[in-house]
Amino acid sequence: MIKAYIKNGIIRVVSGKKSTEYPTGAAAVSLGGKWDFENPYAYFADYNEDELSKLAASELAKLIAINDFGMESLAEFDNSRKNKVYFGKNFSISYELADTVVPCFTLTSAKELFALEILTAAMNKKPLKICENCGGYFFPSGRTDSVYCDRITDNGYSCKKIGAHRQYRRNSRANDLKKLYDKVTKHNRYLKSKGAMSAYEYNNWMNDASKKYADFKAENITSAEFEAWLLGKETPAPRTRSRNTISDYLL
Repeated sequence: MIKAYIKNGIIRVVSGKKSTEYPTGAAAVSLGGKWDFENPYAYFADYNEDELSKLAASELAKLIAINDFGMESLAEFDNSRKNKVYFGKNFSISYELADTVVPCFTLTSAKELFALEILTAAMNKKPLKICENCGGYFFPSGRTDSVYCDRITDNGYSCKKIGAHRQYRRNSRANDLKKLYDKVTKHNRYLKSKGAMSAYEYNNWMNDASKKYADFKAENITSAEFEAWLLGKETPAPRTRSRNTISDYLL
């Protein structure tokens, strides 16, 4: 008999002496990929990795398109098709004392666990997303506006850590280029005051600079391209160097 306990967005699956716990939906989106915890689906006698992975890939591709992911939108989606996956299930549920009273589901198949994970995510309004680093599906374990998952990549860092570091570097780079933009603007204003640049030339430069800065902020041009334009140089060739640390990896 396999039981699943749900408490504060965490699912704990128990089969005899074996157990594993993870954030809501984390196992469902790990099917067919890497596991950061023990695979709870392997507890079931009917578990077929290829079959369930194909089901998960198909379902997640459909679920990602649901706007305002929640119980009502999931029900509308599931009821619109002939073969329902999530609703109409006769889950066996009880309440057990584990520090506090928590719902306990008795599951008989791997597909039931998959359905329970998706239903729990919808009940907790955890939107299904695509990680901006690895491209994998994930349900945010913390803030719902997160754009990075918690998977550990081949370089040993989590997508969330890599994303935070990239954002820091991006902000730092943006601040440096804003200072350069202000410095060049001040210099050209000085040239105009001394007659070395006409008002017409200065105004044209300011119009072009404002557009370039807006393009940089909108990420239509790279930081290297914006810097090269400010300095009046060709865009530098990409650097090649060894990548041994997280800072090197993200350069």
